Amino acid sequence: MKKIIKGITPIVLVLILNIPIVNADDMIGIIDEKNTHEIQLVIDKVKSDGLEYQENEEAGLLTYEEAIEKALNHSYEFKTQLEEIEKLKILRSEAGDAMGGSYPSGTGNGEDDAARLNRLKKLKSAVNSLTIAEKQREIMKENIGFEVKNAISEINQRLNERELMNLELQNAKIKLEMARAKERKGLLSKYDLEKEEDTYHKQIKEKEMLEKTIETAYTKLNSLIGFGEGEAYSLEDTTQYEPLENKDVDHLVIKVINESPTIWNQEKKIEMAELDLSLYVYNAGGDPYEVKKIDLRQEKYNLANLKLSLEEFTKTIYQQIQQLEKSYELLEANLKSAERNLELVRAKYDAGMTTDMQMIEEELAVEQIKHEMKKKAMEHAKSKELLYNPHLTGK
Repeated sequence: MKKIIKGITPIVLVLILNIPIVNADDMIGIIDEKNTHEIQLVIDKVKSDGLEYQENEEAGLLTYEEAIEKALNHSYEFKTQLEEIEKLKILRSEAGDAMGGSYPSGTGNGEDDAARLNRLKKLKSAVNSLTIAEKQREIMKENIGFEVKNAISEINQRLNERELMNLELQNAKIKLEMARAKERKGLLSKYDLEKEEDTYHKQIKEKEMLEKTIETAYTKLNSLIGFGEGEAYSLEDTTQYEPLENKDVDHLVIKVINESPTIWNQEKKIEMAELDLSLYVYNAGGDPYEVKKIDLRQEKYNLANLKLSLEEFTKTIYQQIQQLEKSYELLEANLKSAERNLELVRAKYDAGMTTDMQMIEEELAVEQIKHEMKKKAMEHAKSKELLYNPHLTGK
């Protein structure tokens, strides 16, 4: 499936440092006045030849909210959960009717008291089951939303890589044409020219592989939101880098534990175990009272273990975010340095003291860093969401 995306905007890291640069002396040695014009035409043609994707004006914008809503409507698992809630509402209502406003008094016939206690336990169980099911619906909704956001983020990340690869391919094509010019003048061996050609064709193959990856990413999103392969749309990309505000990891741990649906669910299990004890009536074949006490202790141990696991997870994610923020700050510094270098080269270029190729190299270096910053911003945003919502990973 091919998607038609907006025109590219350059970026990337200083991978460019590994690429040999054609300097001004080489250019003067291989190109006369006529050839200078021809090479400039090559550069202009390469820069405009097949490296941009024109926007399809008929393709509408698909926002995060719209995609999530479509995914919820398309999810049979979510629909099943909604039906489960309706079923539990009916069971709760029946359990309430069975109580008939009567609560065990602890007096009267023992069999009658036991029956009332069982009806009360059934009502409490029905109420608890409904409450848990409604909570699970909210968690499922968050999980589906997270899955959709990840699918969209994956696409945007790959499109970011494609923009960068287009720029690098453009640069490699220009270098190849320069190498051919040098080879014709006898200033470059055929072996070195073949190496340049191999490098260029290798990048072409990498681009083809990336296109397939993009197609796969779109297929995954389409399966989530119920779109067919032929449906055209453009995606919302609201990636913004926002550093973590709360730097107190201990406070974050407390916040995550207090707001965790997993912890909430375990606390509900403890409530039910406590109810079993408080309303215990021995029935032949049922678990003894001491077994119920053990059940309660086990649930409390599970709760303590969950809290320890969440604390460890939160601290690990926090450290990852700290590292991402340091990397982003370093990229910001590198970008400023690269932009200063570009200004210097541009001044030399305007004065006729450097070549088109050197200008292209510096522009590419700036754009590479910008693309890497965008990539880090996407990783940072995802890590922050996991920090505050660890249950999205099953925690």
